[in-house]
Amino acid sequence: MALTSLPTAAKFKLDLMFEGIRYSESLGEAAEHSFPNFYPYRFQPGEKDPTGKGKANIPYLMITPGGTHLRVGGNGSSPWVV
Repeated sequence: MALTSLPTAAKFKLDLMFEGIRYSESLGEAAEHSFPNFYPYRFQPGEKDPTGKGKANIPYLMITPGGTHLRVGGNGSSPWVV
């Protein structure tokens, strides 16, 4: 039997892997209680930077309620935000 479409969880994971996630206060707070990412979030020119440092720690990994594991990548132009 051939797979004719990807499961929703797989589509979501692919979107986040390629588009990343924008920084938010919630993402920054989550980083305080998680394993830090090896590559910090780097704010784009003109993007609001609440840290004033140009970069911020973000979590390394997120797990969705459905159990999907996602490596977190930052991207200020991403449509995705926590």
